Amino acid sequence: MNSAEEWQEEAFSVLINYTFRHFSRRLLKKLIDQAEKLELNAGDLLFKQGDPSTAVYIILKGRISAQLTLEKHSQQLPSVFFSRGALIGEIGVITQMPRSMSVAAQRKTTLMRLPAEIFTELYENKIIHNKKQIRDFYLMQLDRNKKLFQANTQKAYYTFSTLVPANIDVELEPLLKELEALNETEQTTYILRSSDLEKISSQEELWSYLTQIETEHTRILIAITSYDKAHIELILDISDRIILVANGEEPAHENSLTEELLSKKNPYAHNVDNLILIYKSGNAPQKHATDWIKIKPSLHIINYFKSDRSSLLHLHRYFSGQSIGLVLSGSGYRGMAYIGALKAFLDYGIPIDIIGGTSMGAIIGACFIVSKNMAEFDRMMHHLDLDIRRAFSWRELAISAHSVFTGRSALALADKLNEFFIEDLPIPFFCVSCDLSARKEHHHFSGKLGDALRASSAIPGLLPPMLIDGHFFVDGAVVNNTPVDAMRARIDKHGTIISIDLSNLESIGEYTPPEKCEGLKARLKQFFSKNKKSLPDMGRVLIKSFLIHADARENNNLKLSTVYIKPQLDDLRLLPHSSVSQKRLIDLGYAATVKAIKESPALLKYVRLK
Repeated sequence: MNSAEEWQEEAFSVLINYTFRHFSRRLLKKLIDQAEKLELNAGDLLFKQGDPSTAVYIILKGRISAQLTLEKHSQQLPSVFFSRGALIGEIGVITQMPRSMSVAAQRKTTLMRLPAEIFTELYENKIIHNKKQIRDFYLMQLDRNKKLFQANTQKAYYTFSTLVPANIDVELEPLLKELEALNETEQTTYILRSSDLEKISSQEELWSYLTQIETEHTRILIAITSYDKAHIELILDISDRIILVANGEEPAHENSLTEELLSKKNPYAHNVDNLILIYKSGNAPQKHATDWIKIKPSLHIINYFKSDRSSLLHLHRYFSGQSIGLVLSGSGYRGMAYIGALKAFLDYGIPIDIIGGTSMGAIIGACFIVSKNMAEFDRMMHHLDLDIRRAFSWRELAISAHSVFTGRSALALADKLNEFFIEDLPIPFFCVSCDLSARKEHHHFSGKLGDALRASSAIPGLLPPMLIDGHFFVDGAVVNNTPVDAMRARIDKHGTIISIDLSNLESIGEYTPPEKCEGLKARLKQFFSKNKKSLPDMGRVLIKSFLIHADARENNNLKLSTVYIKPQLDDLRLLPHSSVSQKRLIDLGYAATVKAIKESPALLKYVRLK
């Protein structure tokens, strides 16, 4: 059988079993003769939102993802996935309207392309006159609308994840047993070994088997425990994401499967997003994650410590789509309120699986992660308080071409934290900066922690920009002050995002010029008047000017939050002031967070008072 006959046989099987079950074999073969085969690699765009509707597509193999952009807010809804037998693009053809969504291949995908005129004729002459077929057609539309609605409300409808050993001697079985023990009560994730599927020989048979499991479980985790290449490809072909697992205490080295999987030519490389590094204990040397980043820079590292139950629970939430992400906004000195928020989470037993932030939020979140205990965290925060006050004092005035202040005190903290690499941290972390050289937003998922924090908090005009690898970076608040969208991209749609917003974007107010005063006595009286309206200070003007640009983005981001916390700090400045005490900010942050915990169903289930 030649290649043309093979794809036509495949197309006929899909049409008669899935898409057009109620049409005659003769009609289906005629449709196939009028169609053409289309192949996409992972990441290839089929069409984008707004394109003309020139054809209808039927998925024969692989997986397609669709995203809808809300033009009013430039907000993208999470991806919706379609698989074998799905009809793509028919509404646009029927209505003669542009494409309503952007559609791309999630992995290597084969489609059957029907020109618009042929599908229109089929719809008008056959589909609407066949009661069973029109019923299937509208059920397909209802299913699609359901998936879009679930995506809009941040609820995933299913996820297949595949664990792949990244080096030869990594042992998956102990980890699988630990996860299964946790899963006995919740039944959220169904765990399979590839050896359990050895009798399955076709993709159709595998889909049928997994579809049955899907009716009872929201997540399916498949671990590669046998190494038959054809069998592995069957599993990888239906996976939404591929997760590598390696020994963290050994130098990065790939086995033949991983080496092939990470090759740019591999059709599944697009879906390899995370790497779990396994450590025997929390005190294990963490120095090999960077080598894995060099192999594939886009890998996100999750460090798992066998002896730490909280680490196992983090991993369990990750696989079951219940990760809890904490987003801390840029906020200047007001960020000291985050100290109280973090203490509230600890006191009430709220777990945090990943922290992301901008500027001061990133600094305090990172210090919380690297601290061995609360006593060490408190000491770091005390020194941070002193450093910030010094950083914006007259002693560090620079009046240079780069900034008003030298930034020496801020660099002192960065130097201390540069002993840590982001990819080595026990809790995943990222921070946001603005890359002036590339003129875009930058997310720091790896690299020296201190340098990344310095880049994320370099307030334009006040502090000098940070130079990393030849690029200049400034405060991430310029582009994304509360990066909830970046967090949503990191955790499952079912996961919980807690965002704490300490920004202060109220209007400076109108300025009323003083009345003309005659005589020195009258002028002095006006100058010392408590009721006079004076020009705002330079710090307020600079900070509010660069935050205004990110204001609209921030409002859209906050809508993506599961739990939104905004302590009332309106009377407190973004820059340190003698009347602003760290303790007052901590207390306000603690109280607001406790209130949010008690009012949030997503967090109440974790509450555990000391």
